[in-house]
Amino acid sequence: KLKKVYSFNFLNFVLFKTHKKFLSTYILQEKELKTDLTDDLEINIIEIPKFVKESNELKEELDYWVYLLRDSQKLKGETMKVLEKKNPKLKKAISELKTVSLDKKNREYYEMRRKAELDYNTNIESAFKKGLSEGIEKGIEQKSIEIALVMLSKNQSLDFISEVTNLSLEQIKSLKKKK
Repeated sequence: KLKKVYSFNFLNFVLFKTHKKFLSTYILQEKELKTDLTDDLEINIIEIPKFVKESNELKEELDYWVYLLRDSQKLKGETMKVLEKKNPKLKKAISELKTVSLDKKNREYYEMRRKAELDYNTNIESAFKKGLSEGIEKGIEQKSIEIALVMLSKNQSLDFISEVTNLSLEQIKSLKKKK
């Protein structure tokens, strides 16, 4: 079964002039019978100009988001910190907002720094995967050597040991000499 889908559409203009609510929620419904097609889709239209609450009136999570979108150009550092404290989920949005609000030179610097961080993390992850792969290969080879040594102690043929362990005949002969 599919999970319910919520669509949030933020409008910077008034779409529905007939009502004052800033949030309108829609579902898919048969026109005449008024039966729902599905309850797995909900479409929300948020008309930002109709949102009239001030920072001290924010209660619902949606209020905080719409307030941030509406007043982002006017909000200063202290107000942003207060919003983050009241609703920690806004912290990342506020951080992104600060980034896109940087002047061109600072945004380029930020993007270069961000790219360097991502490249570094990619290199670390790649090195980890390579190290893990090499470690697994060495572990498999070590186990094959252990098996070959047991088989040599049981006087198995070199060809049979090579077939079972995937070690070369030269490797097995070398083990036999060391034994």
